[in-house]
Amino acid sequence: MAQSVSVNDEWYRNSYRKLFFDYHNYEAALNIASRFNAERWADQLEQAHVQAVSLHSYCNHGWRYYRKGTTGYIHPGLPEGLDIVDEVMKVCQNRNIRVIAYFNVHGGEPMDQYHPDWILTNEKGEKSQGVVSLFSPYFNEFLLPLLEEFARNYKVDGVFFDFLRADTPDDRHAKQKFVRDTDKAYPVSPENPSWNDYIHWLLEEGKRLRMEAFDALHRGNPDILTSVNWSYSYLQPEIPPDNVGFLSLDIEPEDQVFEASFIAKNWATLNKPFDIMNSAFLQWWGDWGIKPAETMKQECAATMANGGRTWIGYQIRPEYFVENALMDEFRKTFDFVMEREDLCNGMVPIPDIAILNSSSGLFTHGPTLHLYNEDLQSLRGAFKMLMESGLHFNFLNEEVLLKKLDQYNVVILPDQRYISKELADALRLFVGNGGSVIATALTGTQDNTFKSTEEYLLGDLFGIKLDGQYTYDHSYILLKDERLKKDVLDMAQQAYGQCALIGTTSAQVLADLWEPLLMKDGRYIHLSSPPGQYTGHPAITLNLYGKGRAVFLSNDIFYAYAHRSQWNLKNLFKNLLIIADPERLIEMDAPGVVEVVLAKKDNSTQVHLVNHYREKALGVANTIVEHVLPVTGIDIKVRMDTTPASVIQQPEGIKLKWKYSDGYVSFQVTNLEIYSIVVIE
Repeated sequence: MAQSVSVNDEWYRNSYRKLFFDYHNYEAALNIASRFNAERWADQLEQAHVQAVSLHSYCNHGWRYYRKGTTGYIHPGLPEGLDIVDEVMKVCQNRNIRVIAYFNVHGGEPMDQYHPDWILTNEKGEKSQGVVSLFSPYFNEFLLPLLEEFARNYKVDGVFFDFLRADTPDDRHAKQKFVRDTDKAYPVSPENPSWNDYIHWLLEEGKRLRMEAFDALHRGNPDILTSVNWSYSYLQPEIPPDNVGFLSLDIEPEDQVFEASFIAKNWATLNKPFDIMNSAFLQWWGDWGIKPAETMKQECAATMANGGRTWIGYQIRPEYFVENALMDEFRKTFDFVMEREDLCNGMVPIPDIAILNSSSGLFTHGPTLHLYNEDLQSLRGAFKMLMESGLHFNFLNEEVLLKKLDQYNVVILPDQRYISKELADALRLFVGNGGSVIATALTGTQDNTFKSTEEYLLGDLFGIKLDGQYTYDHSYILLKDERLKKDVLDMAQQAYGQCALIGTTSAQVLADLWEPLLMKDGRYIHLSSPPGQYTGHPAITLNLYGKGRAVFLSNDIFYAYAHRSQWNLKNLFKNLLIIADPERLIEMDAPGVVEVVLAKKDNSTQVHLVNHYREKALGVANTIVEHVLPVTGIDIKVRMDTTPASVIQQPEGIKLKWKYSDGYVSFQVTNLEIYSIVVIE
C-alpha cells in the first residue's frame, strides 16, 4: 500500500465560509462558458465573504475544463484557448480565496466511446453507461497519470474526489482481480463461499485506491489537501490516514439540519478538520431553486456547533455564471457564520456519552454482506432520541473508543452485535472503575466471522444470559421500577424491531417483556396487536459491576424510536440514564428542538445551542424554514469544578444571570433564535 503523508491543514481549519459549485456538462450542452469572466466571478465570491471555493476540473460526464497536460478529454464545447481552472485559480488566489479542485472519477461519456473495455460490467454482462471500474486499466493507465499531471500544472490548494470508492461488488473487473490476488474461488454472488472474503478484500482495496490517488497528487504537489466524498463517514467508520487533508460529504436533502448534526457527531472525535456540505437547492443536485438564507443558517449552525466547517453546495449555469440574487443569500448566511466562527475555531466537544458505531456493523445485520451499512435505524434513532432529550453525546468507532474510553462517563452499544475481545475487556475495566454502559438487543452475540455465538460475550458484565430469539416484530415493555415511570404513560410500551429473550444471572429486573396478543390462527389482531402475555423474560435489567453500572434492554429501543417515534421510549431512556449515571455533566430543560453541545475552547467552557425548529413539507418537497420560531426559557446546569467569573451568551453579548451551587453552575437562556454559544469563564 502507498505511504501516508501528512499535509499542513491550517488554512482549511480556518476556512469556515466555503462554496461548492457543480459544473457537470454533457457533450451536447450549449453555450459552455459563453459568459465566463474570472474577475467578475471573483468579485461575486468576495462580496459573499467566501474564504474557499470549489473549482470544477473534471466533471461526472468525463470532461475536463483545463488545458495543460495531455491526459484526459477537454470538453468539446469549451471556447478555444479558455482554461477555466487556470484563470479562476489565479484570480481567486490573488484575492486570498482558496481553491479546491473537484475531480469526479466516474468515467463519463468519453469512456463509453474510447474505452468500452473499462466500463463497469456486472455478472450478467450488463454495462453501466459512463461508469468505469476502478479495477480496470482505467485507474493505473488513465486516472493516476491524470492526477499527477494536474497537480504539477495547477497549484490548487485542495482536491475533492467524487466516486473514488470500491462499493460495487457486482463488478467483473473487481472479481477477476480478487481471484488473481487471493487464489480464492470466483465470487459470483453472495451465496458463494468466497463472498465473505471478497467483501473484506474490497474494503481493503478501497483504502488502497484512495491512498494511491492521494500519492499521485502529492507527487505532483505535496502541499495539496485531499478529501473523498463520504469516505470515513458513519457509513465507513475508519480512522482516516494522515494524507487525508479533510473530511467532507454532501448530506441527504430531506432535513439537512438533522443530517448535518448526525454526521458531525460521528466526525468530531477523529481529530481531522471536516465540513458538512449542505446544499442550497430546494431539492438536491440538479435543481435550480434555492433555499432561503434562514434555512442555510440553521444547517450551518448544526455543523459548526459540532466542530465542523461549512461548505454550501449549488451549481453554475453552463454559460458559467450565478445570479447575484443567489449569491446574496450566501452572503446573508456567511454573515451569520462570521459572527460565530472565531468562537467555534478550536473548540473540542467534551467527552460525556459515547455511542459506538462499529465498522463491523457493515457485516452484522442482514442475510448478505454489503459495503455501506444500510441498516442505520438504530444509530439514527439513538441520535434522535438523545438529541431531543437535551443530551450531549458523540458517535465513536471502536478504534477511537478504545483510545478514549476512560474519558467518557457513559457508553451506549445500540445493537452492536460484534464486540472484539479487546473492547470487551476494556468495557469491563471501564465499568469496574465506575463507568456506565447501556446495550440493547443482540449486542456482543457474534464472533469475528459474524456468525451467532448463541451467547452474550459481555454476559458477565450485564449479569444476563441469552435464552433465545424473540419471534415477533414488536414487543411490549412493562415497567416495574418506579424510577423509570416519570413522564411515561402508565401502560405497556410498544417497541418495534429486534428483541432477544434474556435471563438474569446477577442483574436486577427493572421491566418485564411482554409479547403481543394473537388471534387463534396466530396472526396479529390488526397491523399490530396489543399486549398479550408476559414472556417470562425481562425487558430491562441493571447490573452493579465493580464501581459502575451496566444496563441492558432486550429490545432495540433506538430502532423502535426511529421506526415509530414512540415518545414514551424517549422519556423512559432519560429516566434510565439517570439510574445509570446520576451525576450528569450537563442538564438542560428545553423543548426537543434544541440541540446542546458541551465543548472546551482554550480556558473556557462552551454550551452550544442550536434551534432545530422545522416547518412541515408536503409530498416530495424537502424541509425549508423561512422564519425560525425562537425558543424561550431554556434552563441549563453544567458541572464545574470552580465558581465561574462570567456566563455570556454569544454572539449576542448577553450577560446571563447565574448561580453556583453543589458543583453546578445554573443559568437560563431566555431567548434562542437559531444558534447561540454560552461562554463560561
